[in-house]
Formats: sequence, structure tokens, C-alpha cells
Amino acid sequence: MHRTKYPRTSHLPWSPGFEPDDLHLADLSGFVDREVVVTEKLDGENTTIYADGTCHARSLDSGAHPSRTRVKALAARLLGALPEGTRICGENVYARHSLAYDDLLGHFYGFSVWTGDRCWSWDATVELLHGLGIPTPRVRFRGPFDRRAIRGLKVHAHREEGYVVRWADGFDRDAFPRAVAKWVRPSHVQTDVHWMSQPVVPNGLAPASALWDVRSGVEPDEAGLDAVFGDTRPLLPVELPARGETRLALVVAGRYAADPRGTLLPTLVRRLPPATARHAADLVGLARHLHVPLDDAARVGGLVSLGRAVDLAALHGLAEALATDAGAWEQVAWSRAVAEDAGLLADPLHARWLGELDLPEDPVLRAWLAGRALDARARGRLVHPAEAVAVLHPLRERVPPVLTVLVGPSGCGKSTLARSIDGEPIALDDLREDDVERPVNAALARLETTLAAGRSAVWDATSLTPSQRGLPVGVARRREAMVRLVSVLTPRPTAEARNQARSRTVPADVVERQWRRVRWPYAYEADALEDVVADG
Repeated sequence: MHRTKYPRTSHLPWSPGFEPDDLHLADLSGFVDREVVVTEKLDGENTTIYADGTCHARSLDSGAHPSRTRVKALAARLLGALPEGTRICGENVYARHSLAYDDLLGHFYGFSVWTGDRCWSWDATVELLHGLGIPTPRVRFRGPFDRRAIRGLKVHAHREEGYVVRWADGFDRDAFPRAVAKWVRPSHVQTDVHWMSQPVVPNGLAPASALWDVRSGVEPDEAGLDAVFGDTRPLLPVELPARGETRLALVVAGRYAADPRGTLLPTLVRRLPPATARHAADLVGLARHLHVPLDDAARVGGLVSLGRAVDLAALHGLAEALATDAGAWEQVAWSRAVAEDAGLLADPLHARWLGELDLPEDPVLRAWLAGRALDARARGRLVHPAEAVAVLHPLRERVPPVLTVLVGPSGCGKSTLARSIDGEPIALDDLREDDVERPVNAALARLETTLAAGRSAVWDATSLTPSQRGLPVGVARRREAMVRLVSVLTPRPTAEARNQARSRTVPADVVERQWRRVRWPYAYEADALEDVVADG
């Protein structure tokens, strides 16, 4: 494989760490009218990792050094994970240089991905790196280039080396001198002896580094995970994917497989990215469904629906590990065979299937059409994407009204959130205050009128169970509106304190029943599913 040296990065005009042999970027016109991303510059060794599992420092002939052992192990684990001709450039921060770190997410941070002479966009870079379990530097600023705002960024001289500005879009290697520049603190090299000539002093890791290790393919560390989550749980023996966010979600689901999903999801979002917390909690909630005998005629449609919420391969792995008898194990094995035969295991979350529909860019119309297609597929009315294209064609030109249904026990902050969402508010509490007889019926009638007129609506009620949500959702389906379910994931202590501070307090026994009853929605219940992490 062709080896490529990472380009030298020019200093910004206001960089105080400029040395006589450094490159200086006096002309900033390349940044003008462009979206840029500003990331923290880490004090480490520039390193490139290739698709063939090899790596080198900035010098192509860099030799062995104790500080490079871990990054070489990471490169070996990534063998076969990168597209041919692709390389990752980043910072090896295992060894302490001039700055001492004690809270790193890993000993290698990636900051760019290249295919040949093309640097990927920042969003594509983050998506690939995080999927491989490689953290990226902290983003300090993102938006249209603003010299004043960027120059005003504060850098802690004893904890940060500086920052790097780059185009948010991808660019060719020839554009690198105009597309990337850095600010470095003054006297950034503060040691008399080069770090490679000194004994290696490892930089410290944050507890969350245990999560990144799992993502990157390292065997889960039980003690490390206990430190992250603040409790002690055994690891469930389950077959894990090689790397990525699904691997982490499956490990977490195994730890908490005995917990009720209603309290688990709000707990996990305090420790994990919301999407990962959702995936782990949904795996817990759905795994045991695969232990139950099901009519084969309905099984494929059920798997299509489950695949909208979770990775089906991970779900079957967890269900298999949780099976307590031969009958349950056989049901999981048969379900896996059916899913594989239907091509559902090779199409996680239906991304590839939906990709063939050429859905429009408008987010509302896109979500609505995707929901229609997946609902029809689950019911067996559609099998191939070509069929879905024909069915959806008459709907592509209209933008439907949106029904937003807020979900959460009393005190979660639903009413506050409702005021920030476009649409006519329909609040059951308001109707009860007005002494409206049968407030639910009155609310449904108002919703029917609103959606029939083509206007969006916000349903503000606890909506704790599928049957409660089914009432407004049924009206939306009848009026061909897009359905958006929003789970307001406030910690229970915070929600209860808010409730007590209200002028109209919900009785404690009612709140207790709400938390026992809550069934957070799954993706297959709606066209769009969102989680709002609300805390104070």
C-alpha cells in the first residue's frame, strides 16, 4: 500500500507558537464564506493508520518506540475495517510530551480520513471514526468562518496545546494549505530533552475510555464499565460484533438485561450518547419477544418492525444469551434463520432498503414516506424497493401536517417543551381545568379538526403506553399526517421535584403508578422518534 506523509499545517496569523521554520498562513481568503470546524489540538505524535493494518508516525520510516505499541495494536484490530486506499490520520497521545493529560477518551484520537488524495468531510470523518471506536478531538467552534469568534477562543495554557481550523467539507490534498491551519500556544515545547529520549510516562484516561475500548474491539473491562455506570454488574456472555456503537449497545444491554426499560432508558442517557442509550434499552425491551412462539406468516413482518428499532443481529444475540430453556433457544434460532433468509440481518435498520427509494431531502416528507414504506413492508404489502417507489410516487409532492406526541410521566417538562414546538397545542390538563366533560374525547375531536385542515398539532399528555398513544396516532393515520413521538427523558428525582413545586400537584401515588406503567415508544410506532434529554 502506498504510504503518504501527513502535510505540514500552517500557523494562523495570530498563533503565538510560530517558530522560524514553521509555515505561516497570512492569507485567510480560503476560509472566507466557508463553514469551518475548529477542534482542540492535542499534544501527541502525528500518526497515520492504513487499511492493511499498518501505521507510521509523521516520518514514513519511523521506527519502534514503546509509545507506539498501543496504536500499532489498534491498527491491527482495524485490519479489514477500512475501505481500500483509505487511511486515518490522528494523534497518538499515549506518551506524555509537554502537557500531562489525565482525562483522555483513548490513547489515539483521529482527526481526518483520506482516500487517496481526498480528505473526507468532517461529518463523514466523525461517522467513520466513531463507528470504529476512535474518539475525535473536542469541537470548539463550528459555523461560517468568523475570524473574531475564532480568535476569541480561550485556550487553557496548562491543559491545551491549541486548536486547528479546517473546512467542514472535504477537500483535495492540493487545497490543504488553504483548508487547514492551526493556533499553538507560546512555548508549547516545555521540556529540555525530547520526549522520545525520556522514559515513557503514559497519559491518564477518563473512565469513559472503557466505552471507547469496547467500541474499538477490545474485550469489555468489567471494572472499567462499573466505574462508568457507578454500579457493579456482571458481563453477559454474548457474541459481539467486531467494533462500533452496536457492540457497545449490546454490552450495555447485557449488563442491564434484568432492568425494567421504563427506568433504564432515562438512566442510560446520563452515561451514554442518546442514540446508544436508546439502542441498548430497546435491545433489553425487545430481546425476550424472540423467546415466544409466533406464527410464521407474521414473523417476517414482526422482524421488519423490530429492525426499525434495533440491529437485528444484536437482538438475536442478546435473546440467545438470555434464553433459559431449550424452547426459547429454538425460537431464537428459528427467528434468526427467518431474518437471514429475508435479508434483514444484512440490512440493519433498513438503511440499504430505504436508500433505494430515492426519498426527497425535506425531512418531514422524507420521514413520512419512509414510515409509509416500512409500515407496508411490515404488513407484507411490499417486498422490493421498486414496489415502494411506485406506491409512494403520488405522495411525493405533498407535505403532510405533523402530529407530535410527547411522552413522559408528570413533571418531566412536556408542557414546557410543547411551547417550543410548531403546531396547535392540545393539552389534556387544560381541558380538565376547564371542566370539559370527557376531556380525551374533546381533545381527539380538536385533533381531528386540526389535522383535517392541514395544520400540525402537539399532543400534550403523559401518553405512557402504546394504547394511550394509539388514540391520537389513530387520528393522524386516518388524516395521513406524519407521526412524531418525543420521549422526554427526565430523571425521576428531577421530575418528582418539579411536580412538588407545581401549584397543581399530581398525587404521589399517581406518579408512582406512572413510572411503573411507562413504556417508552419504539421506532416502529411512528414515522419519527426523538429523545429529549431533559435535566434541570
